[in-house]
Amino acid sequence: EKVTIRIARFLFTFFFDSQNQILRPLTNSNFVLDFFRYRSSPYFTAFAQYLKVKKVPVPDYDRQYEGVTKYYVFTKSLHGYDKFTLEGATSSTPNTKSLQYIHDSDGASRKLGRGN
Repeated sequence: EKVTIRIARFLFTFFFDSQNQILRPLTNSNFVLDFFRYRSSPYFTAFAQYLKVKKVPVPDYDRQYEGVTKYYVFTKSLHGYDKFTLEGATSSTPNTKSLQYIHDSDGASRKLGRGN
């Protein structure tokens, strides 16, 4: 139970955690565009409800956006690039992430090892 609570709180404070002075502004290149899609995400609702049931305060997830965008405002250059050309093929793979319900933890290692 303690671990699950810590994981849930970690997800709510991953990009910006003012209490522990953690800022991870460059971990998601679509952060600004995709951030507010969390409101329709099943994991957000599941973790928020779990913390409420356990009577643990749910961190204000919108503070993630505020903290990271403040960093962007005050940082003039987020990336530096060396010489590059516009030639050749670039490989890519589709995003195939999906959530799966967990019914028990028997054989969890094996199940995680073969997850899609």
